[in-house]
Amino acid sequence: MPRQAQDELAAIFLKQGAIMQVWRTNQVGGWQADITPIAPTVIFGQIQIPFTNISPLSILLNRILSSLVIPSLQDWLIAGLLLVIYGAIAIPFGWKFNFLQIQIWSANLLDQSLLVLRCLFTPAILEELIFRVFLLPHPTEIISWFNWVLWGIFSLLLFVVYHPLNAKTFFKKGLSTFFNLVFLSLAALLGIICTLAYALTGSLWVIVLIHWVVVVVWLIVFGGMEKFTDSSH
Repeated sequence: MPRQAQDELAAIFLKQGAIMQVWRTNQVGGWQADITPIAPTVIFGQIQIPFTNISPLSILLNRILSSLVIPSLQDWLIAGLLLVIYGAIAIPFGWKFNFLQIQIWSANLLDQSLLVLRCLFTPAILEELIFRVFLLPHPTEIISWFNWVLWGIFSLLLFVVYHPLNAKTFFKKGLSTFFNLVFLSLAALLGIICTLAYALTGSLWVIVLIHWVVVVVWLIVFGGMEKFTDSSH
């Protein structure tokens, strides 16, 4: 049985309080400690972190596959609710500190459409894969909520720190904006919202939608593009 299927089956048994007995075929002839299962391929377990039994490639692949589940209606409702909550907090906060203002980007429809499409892939899909799907245990994984929250805090810190580092290295136009404390606060809030959405839905599509909508609305409606244009002069 593939590891992913075994983990999902074990999670179902655990949630229902049932007993699951696993028959290890490598121990059919009797217990012998030096006989251990061999990973079938390089991706599925042969490459491990030194001095551990952790196979990062296998874990990442399982997390990607688990996150691709099609969201239910309830999942989409959660996404909508969290977007409303984010907007209710972020807009007054950004407005108070003069970081957000109604400033529609004056580009033509083609340029706006290309920007919307680009934002889907980066930052939305790319950053959510790295900071949520890769770093956070999928909700179907068997892990205590305390440990899950610790991973959530760790991924959130990396998500926030990444922005000024990105401005220092690859995205010079974002230098002044990505070091702005109001921007970093709003980025942290977005990270919290996406982390909560992932914990509740386990879906990559839900957190990508939230991230995508927030970035596009900021860039086109709330003066985000103007900030990057001003920074480039």
